[in-house]
Amino acid sequence: MPQDILTRLPGHAIRGYRPDEAYGNRIRNSRQQGKLQREHRTRGWNRMTRGHPPFVAIRETSQILAARGAIIITVSPECGLPIDLITWEGGVITLIRVRRLKYAGYRIDDIAVSCAREIADLRKIPVTDRIYRELHVRGPDRHWHRYLVLPDAIEELDDV
Repeated sequence: MPQDILTRLPGHAIRGYRPDEAYGNRIRNSRQQGKLQREHRTRGWNRMTRGHPPFVAIRETSQILAARGAIIITVSPECGLPIDLITWEGGVITLIRVRRLKYAGYRIDDIAVSCAREIADLRKIPVTDRIYRELHVRGPDRHWHRYLVLPDAIEELDDV
């Protein structure tokens, strides 16, 4: 079926719809599969394993930080960066990753396990003494918790 006909069929206006995935998975070889995986990574998220970024949680965090007086830059998921927000407050730049948890568990050892991928991605970013890496976590009870990600440790900060 030609590509233009597929896009005109009803129900095909779904965001991120790919006809080659929907109709019999027409990926024929590993080269095409690798290309498809690279396309997903360049969007900043992989819908097969990670799901959508927490857009509502990112917006809530940015509203809280703006109320504190921070200057906020929201990073688009399409950039492929492991951060969601960049803030500038008092001459200090903070790189923030926002994560929603399904289950309550906010001790440092719990966060090290449940957010291991995010922490590892944040640690890959080189920082100086005026740039910090933080993980902001929102639990199912809608409470916020902040963690400072250091090269060899994680420290809990005050609530957002």
